[in-house]
Amino acid sequence: MTPKLPCCACHGAMLASDRTNESFRTAMSPNALAIPPSARRAAHAKTPFDIVEAPDYEALLPPLLHRLQTEPIPHPPATITHIHSGSAIQRRGNHLPTTPDDRAIDALEQAAILGATAACSTTSAVARESRISFPLDREIATIPLGIPAAQPSDITPPPERGPVLFVGRLESLKGVDTLTLAANTFLANCPDAALEFVGPDTNTAPGGGGTSMRAWIEQTLHPALLPRVRFTGEL
Repeated sequence: MTPKLPCCACHGAMLASDRTNESFRTAMSPNALAIPPSARRAAHAKTPFDIVEAPDYEALLPPLLHRLQTEPIPHPPATITHIHSGSAIQRRGNHLPTTPDDRAIDALEQAAILGATAACSTTSAVARESRISFPLDREIATIPLGIPAAQPSDITPPPERGPVLFVGRLESLKGVDTLTLAANTFLANCPDAALEFVGPDTNTAPGGGGTSMRAWIEQTLHPALLPRVRFTGEL
Protein backbone atom coordinates (compact mmCIF):
# COMPACT_ATOMS: atom_id res chain seq x y z
CA MET A 1 0.00 0.00 0.00
CA THR A 2 1.37 3.39 -0.98
CA PRO A 3 1.68 5.64 2.09
CA LYS A 4 -0.32 8.86 2.06
CA LEU A 5 1.87 11.87 1.56
CA PRO A 6 1.41 14.70 4.05
CA CYS A 7 -0.43 17.79 2.93
CA CYS A 8 1.76 20.82 3.52
CA ALA A 9 0.32 24.22 4.35
CA CYS A 10 2.81 26.61 2.81
CA HIS A 11 3.62 29.46 5.22
CA GLY A 12 0.84 28.18 7.49
CA ALA A 13 -1.75 30.33 5.75
CA MET A 14 -3.99 27.52 4.51
CA LEU A 15 -3.87 25.61 7.78
CA ALA A 16 -4.76 28.64 9.84
CA SER A 17 -7.92 29.24 7.83
CA ASP A 18 -9.12 25.70 7.26
CA ARG A 19 -8.66 23.57 10.37
CA THR A 20 -12.08 22.95 11.85
CA ASN A 21 -10.65 23.50 15.32
CA GLU A 22 -11.25 27.14 16.26
CA SER A 23 -7.76 27.49 17.73
CA PHE A 24 -6.28 26.87 14.30
CA ARG A 25 -8.49 29.42 12.61
CA THR A 26 -7.32 32.13 15.00
CA ALA A 27 -3.76 30.99 15.57
CA MET A 28 -2.00 32.85 12.80
CA SER A 29 -1.72 36.42 11.57
CA PRO A 30 -4.40 38.17 9.43
CA ASN A 31 -2.16 37.45 6.42
CA ALA A 32 -3.49 33.90 6.60
CA LEU A 33 -6.77 35.07 5.10
CA ALA A 34 -5.12 36.21 1.87
CA ILE A 35 -5.67 32.85 0.15
CA PRO A 36 -9.06 32.75 -1.67
CA PRO A 37 -11.67 30.80 0.36
CA SER A 38 -12.46 28.54 -2.60
CA ALA A 39 -8.81 27.46 -2.82
CA ARG A 40 -8.66 26.81 0.91
CA ARG A 41 -11.82 24.70 0.87
CA ALA A 42 -10.70 22.70 -2.15
CA ALA A 43 -7.31 21.94 -0.61
CA HIS A 44 -8.71 20.99 2.78
CA ALA A 45 -11.43 18.80 1.27
CA LYS A 46 -8.74 16.41 0.05
CA THR A 47 -7.07 15.85 3.42
CA PRO A 48 -6.39 17.70 6.69
CA PHE A 49 -3.07 19.41 6.89
CA ASP A 50 -0.23 17.46 8.51
CA ILE A 51 2.65 19.90 8.09
CA VAL A 52 2.91 23.66 8.57
CA GLU A 53 5.85 25.40 6.89
CA ALA A 54 6.46 29.07 7.68
CA PRO A 55 9.32 31.55 7.29
CA ASP A 56 11.20 32.87 10.28
CA TYR A 57 10.15 36.45 9.54
CA GLU A 58 6.73 38.09 10.13
CA ALA A 59 6.15 35.90 13.22
CA LEU A 60 3.78 33.55 11.42
CA LEU A 61 4.65 30.40 13.37
CA PRO A 62 4.99 31.41 17.08
CA PRO A 63 1.23 32.05 17.56
CA LEU A 64 0.46 28.55 16.31
CA LEU A 65 3.18 27.02 18.48
CA HIS A 66 1.72 28.82 21.49
CA ARG A 67 -1.77 27.50 20.70
CA LEU A 68 -0.50 23.96 20.40
CA GLN A 69 1.11 24.25 23.84
CA THR A 70 -1.86 25.81 25.60
CA GLU A 71 -4.66 23.99 23.75
CA PRO A 72 -3.33 20.56 22.74
CA ILE A 73 -5.24 18.72 20.01
CA PRO A 74 -5.09 15.11 18.81
CA HIS A 75 -2.54 14.49 16.07
CA PRO A 76 -0.97 17.97 15.98
CA PRO A 77 0.80 18.88 12.73
CA ALA A 78 4.56 18.94 12.37
CA THR A 79 5.96 22.47 12.10
CA ILE A 80 8.91 23.58 9.99
CA THR A 81 10.59 26.98 10.08
CA HIS A 82 12.25 27.96 6.82
CA ILE A 83 15.08 30.33 7.72
CA HIS A 84 15.58 33.28 5.39
CA SER A 85 17.69 36.38 5.84
CA GLY A 86 16.17 37.50 9.12
CA SER A 87 15.97 40.91 10.72
CA ALA A 88 19.43 40.75 12.33
CA ILE A 89 21.09 39.65 9.08
CA GLN A 90 19.38 42.50 7.25
CA ARG A 91 20.65 45.01 9.79
CA ARG A 92 24.24 43.73 9.73
CA GLY A 93 24.34 43.53 5.94
CA ASN A 94 22.97 47.05 5.56
CA HIS A 95 24.90 48.60 8.49
CA LEU A 96 21.73 49.63 10.32
CA PRO A 97 21.41 50.29 14.06
CA THR A 98 19.44 47.97 16.35
CA THR A 99 16.31 49.39 17.95
CA PRO A 100 14.13 47.96 20.75
CA ASP A 101 11.59 46.92 18.09
CA ASP A 102 14.36 45.03 16.28
CA ARG A 103 15.17 43.08 19.44
CA ALA A 104 11.52 42.08 19.73
CA ILE A 105 11.53 40.87 16.12
CA ASP A 106 14.73 38.92 16.77
CA ALA A 107 13.08 37.21 19.74
CA LEU A 108 10.09 36.17 17.63
CA GLU A 109 12.31 34.82 14.88
CA GLN A 110 14.37 32.89 17.44
CA ALA A 111 11.16 31.44 18.93
CA ALA A 112 9.99 30.36 15.47
CA ILE A 113 13.27 28.53 14.81
CA LEU A 114 13.68 26.91 18.22
CA GLY A 115 10.01 25.99 18.72
CA ALA A 116 9.40 24.23 15.41
CA THR A 117 9.62 20.50 14.87
CA ALA A 118 12.40 21.12 12.34
CA ALA A 119 14.27 24.02 10.77
CA CYS A 120 15.84 24.42 7.35
CA SER A 121 17.55 27.00 5.15
CA THR A 122 18.50 27.14 1.48
CA THR A 123 22.20 27.68 2.19
CA SER A 124 24.63 26.91 5.00
CA ALA A 125 25.60 30.60 4.96
CA VAL A 126 22.09 31.64 6.00
CA ALA A 127 22.17 29.12 8.85
CA ARG A 128 25.64 30.32 9.91
CA GLU A 129 24.63 33.98 9.89
CA SER A 130 21.47 33.18 11.83
CA ARG A 131 23.54 31.50 14.55
CA ILE A 132 25.59 34.71 14.80
CA SER A 133 22.38 36.67 15.32
CA PHE A 134 21.17 34.70 18.35
CA PRO A 135 21.74 31.34 20.06
CA LEU A 136 20.31 28.46 18.01
CA ASP A 137 21.14 25.19 19.72
CA ARG A 138 19.47 22.94 17.17
CA GLU A 139 20.10 21.24 13.85
CA ILE A 140 19.34 23.28 10.74
CA ALA A 141 18.99 21.26 7.55
CA THR A 142 20.26 22.77 4.31
CA ILE A 143 17.79 22.25 1.44
CA PRO A 144 19.08 24.02 -1.69
CA LEU A 145 16.74 25.66 -4.15
CA GLY A 146 15.44 23.30 -6.78
CA ILE A 147 17.72 24.56 -9.54
CA PRO A 148 20.38 22.19 -10.91
CA ALA A 149 23.94 23.44 -10.71
CA ALA A 150 25.12 24.55 -14.13
CA GLN A 151 28.23 23.00 -15.61
CA PRO A 152 30.72 25.24 -17.45
CA SER A 153 29.66 23.65 -20.75
CA ASP A 154 26.02 24.58 -20.05
CA ILE A 155 26.69 28.31 -19.67
CA THR A 156 26.16 30.47 -22.72
CA PRO A 157 28.72 33.30 -22.80
CA PRO A 158 27.04 36.71 -22.57
CA PRO A 159 27.14 38.93 -25.66
CA GLU A 160 30.11 41.24 -25.95
CA ARG A 161 27.71 44.15 -26.14
CA GLY A 162 24.70 44.33 -23.92
CA PRO A 163 23.32 45.45 -20.56
CA VAL A 164 24.48 44.41 -17.11
CA LEU A 165 21.37 43.48 -15.11
CA PHE A 166 20.91 43.71 -11.33
CA VAL A 167 17.71 42.18 -9.90
CA GLY A 168 16.83 42.68 -6.24
CA ARG A 169 16.36 45.33 -3.59
CA LEU A 170 18.80 48.20 -3.88
CA GLU A 171 20.71 47.59 -0.66
CA SER A 172 24.22 46.92 0.62
CA LEU A 173 23.27 43.41 1.72
CA LYS A 174 22.88 42.47 -1.94
CA GLY A 175 26.11 44.17 -2.98
CA VAL A 176 24.60 46.97 -5.01
CA ASP A 177 27.10 49.49 -3.62
CA THR A 178 30.01 47.29 -4.76
CA LEU A 179 28.43 46.95 -8.21
CA THR A 180 28.05 50.72 -8.43
CA LEU A 181 31.72 51.35 -7.66
CA ALA A 182 32.71 48.77 -10.27
CA ALA A 183 30.33 50.32 -12.80
CA ASN A 184 32.38 53.50 -12.90
CA THR A 185 35.17 51.37 -14.36
CA PHE A 186 33.41 48.91 -16.66
CA LEU A 187 30.98 51.44 -18.11
CA ALA A 188 33.87 53.80 -18.87
CA ASN A 189 35.91 51.02 -20.49
CA CYS A 190 32.96 49.49 -22.40
CA PRO A 191 31.19 52.30 -24.23
CA ASP A 192 28.46 49.96 -25.53
CA ALA A 193 27.58 48.58 -22.08
CA ALA A 194 24.61 49.65 -20.00
CA LEU A 195 23.51 49.00 -16.45
CA GLU A 196 19.92 48.25 -15.43
CA PHE A 197 18.62 48.00 -11.86
CA VAL A 198 15.39 46.04 -11.36
CA GLY A 199 14.07 46.28 -7.82
CA PRO A 200 12.76 48.68 -5.18
CA ASP A 201 14.83 51.40 -3.58
CA THR A 202 15.75 51.19 0.13
CA ASN A 203 17.10 53.66 2.68
CA THR A 204 20.36 51.74 3.19
CA ALA A 205 22.92 53.91 1.43
CA PRO A 206 26.53 53.64 2.73
CA GLY A 207 27.29 56.01 5.57
CA GLY A 208 24.05 55.40 7.44
CA GLY A 209 21.47 58.07 8.01
CA GLY A 210 18.68 56.16 6.28
CA THR A 211 19.22 57.75 2.88
CA SER A 212 18.10 56.47 -0.52
CA MET A 213 20.35 53.88 -2.14
CA ARG A 214 19.19 54.96 -5.61
CA ALA A 215 20.17 58.55 -4.85
CA TRP A 216 23.58 57.33 -3.64
CA ILE A 217 24.06 55.34 -6.85
CA GLU A 218 23.21 58.36 -9.00
CA GLN A 219 25.58 60.56 -6.98
CA THR A 220 28.40 57.98 -7.04
CA LEU A 221 28.37 57.21 -10.75
CA HIS A 222 30.21 59.62 -13.05
CA PRO A 223 27.66 62.04 -14.58
CA ALA A 224 28.73 61.10 -18.11
CA LEU A 225 27.72 57.47 -17.43
CA LEU A 226 24.22 58.16 -16.09
CA PRO A 227 22.48 58.08 -19.52
CA ARG A 228 23.44 54.39 -19.72
CA VAL A 229 21.97 53.55 -16.31
CA ARG A 230 18.30 52.68 -15.95
CA PHE A 231 16.12 52.09 -12.87
CA THR A 232 12.88 50.19 -13.43
CA GLY A 233 11.77 50.01 -9.81
CA GLU A 234 9.90 46.99 -8.51
CA LEU A 235 8.25 44.89 -11.21
